[in-house]
Amino acid sequence: DALWRALCEKRWAGWPHYKLSPAREAWLEERLPATTWCARYQHTETDAARTTMTHEDVCSLNWHFNFTPSAGGQGKKSLMKASFSETQLFIPEFAPLDYQLVTPGGIGAAAPEAAGDGNGGGLYAVH
Repeated sequence: DALWRALCEKRWAGWPHYKLSPAREAWLEERLPATTWCARYQHTETDAARTTMTHEDVCSLNWHFNFTPSAGGQGKKSLMKASFSETQLFIPEFAPLDYQLVTPGGIGAAAPEAAGDGNGGGLYAVH
């Protein structure tokens, strides 16, 4: 098991989301208790290969919002940190905006507001 842990640490060192930090180890222990490091390696490698986002991804990653220049965006000057809950997008000085994650062909896939490249989940804002 120690050899697998060392392999994991080396393999994921350059992956910010998966780097084997104390927080990541705690996350693995909480979600994969009593599993071997080989099993954790397989789980993480599979997870890293995903092409869709989960609510956990959306809520835990750092996001920033800006308007395009034609809509009043002023580059770094107008950049705002955004955050998500399971159902809402929060941007300073704006009312919370409901959203949902959709898969290709899902509820918002044909709507112009649906963001996604067709290879994974997209974010759909509800007005």
